[in-house]
Amino acid sequence: HEPHAPLAAPDDIVKQYGELNDPAAINTFQEAWIPLIKAGSGGITRFQLYDLSSDPGQQKDIAQRFPEVTKRLTEQLLEINSSVLAEAATWGTKPQQSREDTASKQPPAPSPSAEDRELDRLLTRIDQTELPKDYDVRKHQPYVDGRLATLEPEQRGRIGKLWKSKRRLQPKMQNAGMSFVRILEFVAHGEKFPDESRVPDSSPKPKPKPPIRRVRSKEEAAVSDINPNGIYWHQWRGPEANGVSRTAKPPIEWSEDRNIKWKVAIEGKGNASPIVWDDKVYLLTALNTGRIDPDVPKPEDQPKRVFGIKHPNRFYKFEVLCLDRNTGKELWRQTASEHVPHEGTHHDADFASASPTTDGKRLYCWFGSAGLYCYDLDGKKLWERKLGKAYVGASLGEGCSPECRTSASLPARQANYFPVRRASC
Repeated sequence: HEPHAPLAAPDDIVKQYGELNDPAAINTFQEAWIPLIKAGSGGITRFQLYDLSSDPGQQKDIAQRFPEVTKRLTEQLLEINSSVLAEAATWGTKPQQSREDTASKQPPAPSPSAEDRELDRLLTRIDQTELPKDYDVRKHQPYVDGRLATLEPEQRGRIGKLWKSKRRLQPKMQNAGMSFVRILEFVAHGEKFPDESRVPDSSPKPKPKPPIRRVRSKEEAAVSDINPNGIYWHQWRGPEANGVSRTAKPPIEWSEDRNIKWKVAIEGKGNASPIVWDDKVYLLTALNTGRIDPDVPKPEDQPKRVFGIKHPNRFYKFEVLCLDRNTGKELWRQTASEHVPHEGTHHDADFASASPTTDGKRLYCWFGSAGLYCYDLDGKKLWERKLGKAYVGASLGEGCSPECRTSASLPARQANYFPVRRASC
């Protein structure tokens, strides 16, 4: 392993936003830095080198002892940083408009309704409340996850509605994460401000009955309701989403000619894991057809990107395959889509990186920006849904797998969402 080169906060950014008493906060990325970094102010100014094999605590800077390694890693780091920042969005800002767009007449914005004015006053007041004493901005997501897990479904729904209104009525938030926490705490405390009674809600809502919940054991919680006995590998990383099966007895040794029942070549590329249900194996692949789109720049004419990544100018087939589990024979094949991907991928990735999943009745295939497709287990397409294009920093490629569960077993933060995106790379 090569030594590790950690990053430090630029000095002028610290000056711009004040000295921080906690050194760890300086080395934790802050949203407020984004405009300065994008504008060219600041940047990476200090480089250190450590040998983690002998110095895991990073106490001895060995940059001067290894100037060539330091120089090489620094160049790679700056190249990656430049590429990522060039394509990264600046939170809270609008994309620049062309002169034609600016000159075009825009219709006057409609006057806010009385309900919106009242809601705007409420959100402004919520944003003026104090943050909880135990809230640490460096541990934002664990805090939010923990608090949401304690709330009732109707409370989580109320938070979602207020947050949606916040983004619509007050999009220029100084810190979106802190605004969300204030809304969360407002709802968690019965929609009460300090020393005040509950704020009246203009829309009448029936008081829901608290759901009856049964506490599940660790073993019950780990196994999906779709595959309660854990006998099928129905999703990415298996029945318990941890890469382990309690029921399987696979061989512990294999080679090209040992413990291999069958082997089938699959045309195209696909990092997606195959899944198994009953006697069928389902997998995804992305096939380069070789057909060129003349409207897309050739790879050699495109700007230089990190890792030499190029955006394709050829059409790809996004295909779903079903094989016989016992013989490897292809039972059916469906082409979900055929188009030119709008971005490239890392050389170790491809355009079929998301593993499919099934509930035993339907097969769900997620190709990222190419769409979500649902088939029955015999290959008939039931529906499809395009969720828009995703833009990944440095065009490293999309890699997330869907998860399908019954509504009764959905965790708090996953309720009402499909697919649940989980990194699979």
